[in-house]
Amino acid sequence: MAGWGWLSAREIPLDAIPDLSDVQVIIRTEFPGQSPQVVEQQVTYPITTTMLAVPGAQTVRGYSFFGDSYVYVIFADGTDLNVVIGGFKGDEGVVLISDAQADAITVIARSN
Repeated sequence: MAGWGWLSAREIPLDAIPDLSDVQVIIRTEFPGQSPQVVEQQVTYPITTTMLAVPGAQTVRGYSFFGDSYVYVIFADGTDLNVVIGGFKGDEGVVLISDAQADAITVIARSN
């Protein structure tokens, strides 16, 4: 019986450091040569308000810098990020920005 327990214990997968992070997506958008105020008005604010409507989104935070925008979206536990990302990066995606390049929108981090 002890041998059976020893073999079973060796074969059990053990996650020594579980992933306790939130389910989140970070969206980075480039808008070169623009001030933080312009980036906020034309990039960060439209993306932030659009992401608030995404199912499962709990918290949305937007930050604007010179030529860059970062939007952090935190989702409810159990949200399938593949479905969410496919929804706003697909061919039917929402046009969020007036002058920024659409291909400059990049999902730079995601955790599940």
